[in-house]
Amino acid sequence: MQKRFQGAEAHGDVLILDGLIEDFKRISLSPNELDWKESAIAMKERILQAFGVSPYIIGSSEPGSRAASSMAEKHLVAGVVNPLIRCMSEAMTEWMAPMFDEGLWAWIEDAVPDDPEMEQQRISLAAIHGVITANELRKFAGLPEEDRWANVLVGGQNMQTTNPIEAGIKAIFHNELVNVGVEQMLEQIGAKAP
Repeated sequence: MQKRFQGAEAHGDVLILDGLIEDFKRISLSPNELDWKESAIAMKERILQAFGVSPYIIGSSEPGSRAASSMAEKHLVAGVVNPLIRCMSEAMTEWMAPMFDEGLWAWIEDAVPDDPEMEQQRISLAAIHGVITANELRKFAGLPEEDRWANVLVGGQNMQTTNPIEAGIKAIFHNELVNVGVEQMLEQIGAKAP
């Protein structure tokens, strides 16, 4: 019976259930009864909920604000991506690492959501306390790193401005100008800078 009534060519055919016809039932539903559009949305929502993924992440709905979008990304990373990363790390340590060395551990670093405002706050806090090097500040500002700034800390409690990043950049340029001035003075007296 299924073979007789399956396929596109049998769509809409009537199946007689008994010799005395009291009722007839359609085997397939019409597109209106199926409501494909609504069922597809419900199916997508169930899949997203199963994996803990916000619709904002896949772009299916516009976030109400930048903060909502940022929090959706943060929840995805903390609740979905990082637990999977930890499971993968444990599996690699258990099964793959012993192939190379008995005491070897293998892991993947946790994912971190991209939040430029939070990154700027972290850089500012590091500059206020003087625990960031000039090269790290240059990297954050999109400037190339230079060897002479590798270990030079900028900022600290004695900063004269409310913007620590600006103060750190000023400190870099101040030190550069001082060095240029010292080099010029040494050249004038015939000596060379170390």
